[in-house]
Amino acid sequence: MAGTQAARISESLAKVLEVFPDISLDFVRSLCNKSLVNGDLADLTIIDEILTLGTYPKERDEARKLRGQPEASEAMNEAEAWETPARVALTREETQTA
Repeated sequence: MAGTQAARISESLAKVLEVFPDISLDFVRSLCNKSLVNGDLADLTIIDEILTLGTYPKERDEARKLRGQPEASEAMNEAEAWETPARVALTREETQTA
């Protein structure tokens, strides 16, 4: 029976990846396992649950966490911190005179 459940999870994972190719595999597996506990593993139910969330964890973000790199939003905030009005004005002047 465990082999059958693993096969069903793999099938559901493949179908979810068709719709959300960048979704975190661990996240989808956890949704599948939760659905199995409830006795239902309907792919459309899992996809509907993901759509209801609005956002979902992405595989690249999970990989960044494992490597210890900041998430995209953190990296963006660091970049924005460097773009003070004086620095932006200086950069514009340099490009106009070049």
